[in-house]
Amino acid sequence: MDEKRKLKRQEQTKNEILQAAQEILKTSTVHDLTMRAIAKRISISGANLYNYYRNKDEILCDLYKATCKVFLQKMKEYPFDGNDPIKSFVDLCCFMCKFRIENTKIYREISLQKPFEKTPDELLAIREYFKERIEKLGLKTSTESINNIILALAEGVASLVTSSFSQEKLDSGLKIMKEGVQVLLKGLK
Repeated sequence: MDEKRKLKRQEQTKNEILQAAQEILKTSTVHDLTMRAIAKRISISGANLYNYYRNKDEILCDLYKATCKVFLQKMKEYPFDGNDPIKSFVDLCCFMCKFRIENTKIYREISLQKPFEKTPDELLAIREYFKERIEKLGLKTSTESINNIILALAEGVASLVTSSFSQEKLDSGLKIMKEGVQVLLKGLK
């Protein structure tokens, strides 16, 4: 097998591993996410799986990075209305919160295990994009302060909703998020 094809196959297998891990997390707990379960799900030997990842934490890290990439792409596709930038931004914040809730297990495990030596570039890219969107609002305070407040609000709402998930709590949490961000931004205009 030539080198290009070999690298492509390795990348494809890594993607299959991450997809299997994500599927396991959707229906089970992180304790059920084992190297053996992942290998079984994609029909490879456990020994072969270790050629790609040393342990479950490495898989979780790559899964987190992949999730961040998807999130950033979706954020960039999210519409921005120059006539009503605050509404556009509030909607983006609610989208961020929903995405965070949909991927709770991945985010929770990463935040509990703290496996990164440094903040992943994928997460830094999300933060940068978020700051760019805040700057478009032309507020009278530091972008960093607003960013931190909104991220804390989103994290709080996500924690509220995921502690005991129900559609009612999701709706309530998103209402809190929307109102909180609107009050914050209007107060800083």
